Amino acid sequence: CRDFAMQLQLGNPQGAGEGVGDSGLGHKQDCAMIERISPVDLPNLIHRLRRVFSHMQFRLSRRYRGDPRGRALDMGKSIRNSFRFGGELFFIRRRRKKRRQPQVVVLCDVSASMIQYAGFTVPLLFAIARSARNSDAFVCAGDLEPVTEYFRQNQGFSAAVEKLLQETVQVGRGTQLGHAFRQLLHQPELSLNSSSCLLIISDAETVEPEASALALKALSGRVRRIIWLNTQRRDQWNRDVTRDFRRYCHMEECTSLQRTIQLIKSM
Repeated sequence: CRDFAMQLQLGNPQGAGEGVGDSGLGHKQDCAMIERISPVDLPNLIHRLRRVFSHMQFRLSRRYRGDPRGRALDMGKSIRNSFRFGGELFFIRRRRKKRRQPQVVVLCDVSASMIQYAGFTVPLLFAIARSARNSDAFVCAGDLEPVTEYFRQNQGFSAAVEKLLQETVQVGRGTQLGHAFRQLLHQPELSLNSSSCLLIISDAETVEPEASALALKALSGRVRRIIWLNTQRRDQWNRDVTRDFRRYCHMEECTSLQRTIQLIKSM
């Protein structure tokens, strides 16, 4: 946990006072490698993610809801309402499409191989939990742990991560993505459906990759889309493993903030 905290640069008074432009975000820094991004960039990261999720909130569903200012005519309700007046259409019922609020589920790998990217993945997890209205956040390594409540409380990033490190036992463990995927399927308080979007942040290095691919297949049948942010460059991927995973998800390399924002927008 101490190594993990050092990766996040927590408790650094010099870094806490630096401006956003001194680190990894904004202007040309959007193309910087994710290893250079630090918690100092959180305000800019949260602002940009809120803009992304605000556009997601206004996507229209195929279903309709009653609305007196809607453009579409609801003939069924209009005719049923006319029975009180002998079939005369005194009141016209209208409707409009519902505004879909997709559920965003984030699964972040915090195993030993992901420690070097902790300065990017944990701030990203914090920013998504704070930005999306309907979101659930989990960390995984050997097992799955929900962490949504750590980031939704009225406390800063450093306090949230410090509390998380005191209570979690996942940081630095070996990766068992298949076990985490199966646990995610059976979370009692999590309802995965056709409006859910799953965001996985991992380098795809795991034991039992075949079993992990089968569990990912089961997840893909429950959610609308799975976006996998792979922190490794494409030329470093294990082709055999990632080929099986990519059958059930959209996996892309996530080496810069700009690329990360583009992939989240595609959700």
